[in-house]
Amino acid sequence: MKNMTSSSRAGFTLVEVLVSSFLALIIMGMLFGVLMGTIDAWEGGSARLKSSGDARLALDILKTDLESMVVRQTQYNQEWMVSLPSTENGITSTRLVFFAPSLDRDTTDPGDIVSLSYRVVFQDPISPASPVVEIFGLYKSMTTTTEAFNNVLGLPSLYDAYWNAGISDPSPTDNIGFLAPNVVGFDIAWWVRYTASGTEKYKRFDSSYTFSLRNELSIYKDNTLVLQGGKIEAVDISLTTISDEGMRRYTFLADGGTASPDDLADIVSDTGQSHTLRIPIHY
Repeated sequence: MKNMTSSSRAGFTLVEVLVSSFLALIIMGMLFGVLMGTIDAWEGGSARLKSSGDARLALDILKTDLESMVVRQTQYNQEWMVSLPSTENGITSTRLVFFAPSLDRDTTDPGDIVSLSYRVVFQDPISPASPVVEIFGLYKSMTTTTEAFNNVLGLPSLYDAYWNAGISDPSPTDNIGFLAPNVVGFDIAWWVRYTASGTEKYKRFDSSYTFSLRNELSIYKDNTLVLQGGKIEAVDISLTTISDEGMRRYTFLADGGTASPDDLADIVSDTGQSHTLRIPIHY
């Protein structure tokens, strides 16, 4: 009887190779998508953490300055603090000017009180020369103690005196006082205790109001006096920041001349964060 042996099949057919390759590509594509999503989430989280850290540092500096704000009763009835709405590149925020013994002043100057200004500016924070890469940022500028004493103290209007004293104010032509990047909103709301019709009241006035603190507090809305007197008890500082990606999107639109507040609102909605701090005011 003849011995019959069956031969084993070696290798794969072309169809099997194609099917396995197709399945491998699908699996690799899925893994790549998960990997890219993880990388995007990590980069987004890192950007938000950095933005949050910058904003918190700026709030700490603001807190230190505002807690030591200097206000006095004088015969000149001069202005010690002014807070008013300000527009930069179509975006409205707050501009704040006041006196304080700021910790980052030049301590070699005689005296300790300087005039301080906080505001949001849209400019290149590193090199104002062309070509520029403009971004929103929070800026802090200050006088020297000598300039504060000779050019600002004793004059009725702090706001006018500060800017007429030759102080370098942050603008699209310089890079002075850069404090925190990607700040698109700097809003201040003041809590005021006052008496009206024999009743003590405690009210929050948002950033649409103008505050002028002299021997007496004056509050304006659209150049109309709404309150005379009272005392500031606290201030709510709010910083709105966007990620580096969001700032690049806005800068691209701004360079093309098509940026609008609505565009910024959409970017803030996608990549923005709000940072708020309440600071007691003593004077």
